[in-house]
Amino acid sequence: MLHEKIYINEDKKAYLVTYIHDHYEQEWENVGNWLPKKRPAILMLPGGGYAYCSDREGEPTVYPFLCAGYDAFYLIYHTGDESIYPNPLEDVAKAVWEIRKNAEEWSIDSQKIAVGGYSAGGNLASMLGTQWHRGDLEKRLGIPTGGSKPNAMILCYTNVDNKNLMNSELGAIIKQGTLEINSVNYVDKNTPPVFIWHTTEDEKVPVTNALRFAEKCHENKVPFELHIYEKGQHGLSLNTDLTAYKMDHPVNVDTWVQLCINWLNSLFSF
Repeated sequence: MLHEKIYINEDKKAYLVTYIHDHYEQEWENVGNWLPKKRPAILMLPGGGYAYCSDREGEPTVYPFLCAGYDAFYLIYHTGDESIYPNPLEDVAKAVWEIRKNAEEWSIDSQKIAVGGYSAGGNLASMLGTQWHRGDLEKRLGIPTGGSKPNAMILCYTNVDNKNLMNSELGAIIKQGTLEINSVNYVDKNTPPVFIWHTTEDEKVPVTNALRFAEKCHENKVPFELHIYEKGQHGLSLNTDLTAYKMDHPVNVDTWVQLCINWLNSLFSF
């Protein structure tokens, strides 16, 4: 496995962590005939209200996808006062381009890159998925047209607007009230397919966020899959003892992981 940390900004405050499957060198002539020549990839973004990047929504959450055969990545992006728009959006755009431009070397299918996230990380994923083609984002970063476009999105208990989220514990991108964070308003035909899950008991980010985003996808004929669980509070991550910490986590919510993998496998024909 190729495991490394790649800084994507000169200040070294945003970095990409890689978990890339190794290609074994063996003499047996048939080895590799049953292995994928190029793998799909997934990039996960931890939450934390843009105030910090949650350790339980970063590295632990890429392993199920790695075990399912995906090359996996997670991104630590600018948070706190340095999360002022468009810093985090530029971070994730650069991260996707870093994966895509190295796709040949890493044996990744450049048209099968999913970007997902939890809470604020999901918001960031949704911003890129709905706004990669808007303004001059790619041009000012020196990214070729479409180089930062996700081929799929995964939104885990994600806020798609900043309504009722203004408080002292959140990062600058939310406090400044930028319109771009309201990603539900930017869904269009260029938005990639999306997997969405949420819980009705979530008090920090109401389930209406998931319902509204799904509705906008339906209106714009964007493929989506939506899973709403009745029980469960905000921030469950993988819904395991170690990633949900001491929060009550209903046993059925962890099914989202395999459901998501199944959805990606179908989407990417993998």
